[in-house]
Amino acid sequence: MENFKEKILNKIRKEGRNLMIAGIVLAVLFLGIVAILTFMFIMAGIDEGFGEAASEGVPVFILEGILLVFGMLGILMIAKGRKKMKNPQDAKVLKANPDLLFMANELSQGLNYQDDYFLMSDRVVANKKNLYQMAFYNEIFMVYVYTASTNGITTTKQLVLATARDEITIGIYGKKEEQVNAMAQTIAEKCPYARFGYNQENLRYLEEMRKVWQRAKLDQKMGISQKQVEKEAQQREQAIATGQKTYYDPDSTIK
Repeated sequence: MENFKEKILNKIRKEGRNLMIAGIVLAVLFLGIVAILTFMFIMAGIDEGFGEAASEGVPVFILEGILLVFGMLGILMIAKGRKKMKNPQDAKVLKANPDLLFMANELSQGLNYQDDYFLMSDRVVANKKNLYQMAFYNEIFMVYVYTASTNGITTTKQLVLATARDEITIGIYGKKEEQVNAMAQTIAEKCPYARFGYNQENLRYLEEMRKVWQRAKLDQKMGISQKQVEKEAQQREQAIATGQKTYYDPDSTIK
């Protein structure tokens, strides 16, 4: 059984490592050049006097400032990359889709279909080539084929699943129409709320369904919050009834 959750976390860690490497290169390169230019200025000051060296070195100072900005950018990349490696659960992609790891677990445990493009379980579909793109079937609201051309020549062709949060894009360039239709049909059989085709009516439907989904998520959060409020109120009443002095009372004052 493949562990898709661990694959996602490893992918985040790898991105963090690559970001750190790029940051180290930037920091060493540009801060190194700044150090060399500063050393040259000091040597010129010793030979010619610092006042004269400073008057002649204004363009060098400007260049050093620019290089220093790139060097600091490298340091920020190192810090960000290290954070992604150390705490992949805090990655931006997981904040954008808090259900992603849960869906990945469900996909691992219930995988029942896969091809070169999709991974599917009873409730979840994922882009096989990009596990960040994953959704529940009942959160897919529109399915269409996107095509881009240059000088009359098709350069991009994708099967797009528009979900409650974003899009799952599957590259289908070079695939025959019957193959694309078969892929779309495979998805259609699973998605109860999906409409097919890119047109203004379906776009309005997608927008409205996303609003409905967002309201449902908010209601869910409010429901959880309400349960917590009711639980805390019950605890407070029990504490007052039993005479507990350690329970926090916002109306009390320290004497």
